Amino acid sequence: MLLPIAMTICATSSLFLSGSEVGLLYEFLDIDNYASPLYSRARDEVVLSRFSREDSARFLEMGFSEAGLQVPKGVVEEAVEALNGIPGWLALYGYRAVQSKRFDVIKEVLEEAVKIALGELEKIVQSGKLYRHILRAIAMGCRSWSEIKRCIEAWTGTSIPSKTLYHSLVRLQVLSILTKEDNEYSFTDPMYRGAAKRL
Repeated sequence: MLLPIAMTICATSSLFLSGSEVGLLYEFLDIDNYASPLYSRARDEVVLSRFSREDSARFLEMGFSEAGLQVPKGVVEEAVEALNGIPGWLALYGYRAVQSKRFDVIKEVLEEAVKIALGELEKIVQSGKLYRHILRAIAMGCRSWSEIKRCIEAWTGTSIPSKTLYHSLVRLQVLSILTKEDNEYSFTDPMYRGAAKRL
């Protein structure tokens, strides 16, 4: 998730940015563009991978414990299952639960997460209509390159150049929206799948 981006400016003029989807964060910063004010600036990166089920549960349990809350085991398991090990969504759930002192906020958090993901996808779609079709096709179960192409051509009634589709799929991978494994495409985050169905 790119939004909200956390920013902190320290007395030493350091800037801290955080975001779950590193590709989107890089595009936002434009650090590889020599005309960007951030081009060639010294930077350190901390990459936090998706948590395992055990680490996700421990993360939530420790957070609730620090907040002085005892949480039923089944609640943690439900959150771990729904949030797929993504630290940002786990933190959002923990924050909402602590703020409201309720643990039954998982549906609200999932809806908020999908809306955030939808906002990100809508920005991508503004740069080309083909992205909307690609994302919707994958969300509806088209996984291979040929299935995606057939699906989009059936919807639009027009032939799509293979090169155009290829470059669009590559960009979505670079942005950390899609991943490709065994020649099949899928979303890096199930929230993007839910969001793509609303495009």
